[in-house]
Amino acid sequence: MSAEQKTPAVPALEVVVIAVGELLSAAIVCLIFLLFDQFSFRVPLGALLGAVVSTANFILLCLAVDRASAKVMAERGDGEMTEEESAAFAAEHQNKLAAVIRLSFFVRMAIMIAALLIGFFSGWFDPVAALVTMLPWRLLLTLGSLIRKKRDDRNAAKNNETNERR
Repeated sequence: MSAEQKTPAVPALEVVVIAVGELLSAAIVCLIFLLFDQFSFRVPLGALLGAVVSTANFILLCLAVDRASAKVMAERGDGEMTEEESAAFAAEHQNKLAAVIRLSFFVRMAIMIAALLIGFFSGWFDPVAALVTMLPWRLLLTLGSLIRKKRDDRNAAKNNETNERR
């Protein structure tokens, strides 16, 4: 990747994997409720609420990390640094970066709790369906990372073959 190219703040592949996985999770939750004869209009709405909140949580996490690292990198500037200067800069800004990400965690959790409480108290959403749907996001994130690694390895192999032919 060249210096002009910037990694996107929100990795599209992981967002798609999480969103699709959350929707599949919601469908499974709905089927389970149906099998146990507990299905109502609140179940799919609750499952959908959980899927949306979980996916939004991941997107907000990506944006917070990107914003925090961009601020630190802006302070660093574009100049070259020796290894010692780079290590000193990283050590100096590590706590600042961690504090911003920690604050982001608390804000995201507050938003998630508020969304869930509003949903639950409205009577339109099933709380169990919403909570169960929110559980698999870390597993889905790992799956997205594995898919990205496999794709990157395949692309690297193709590039190596192309370079060897030249």
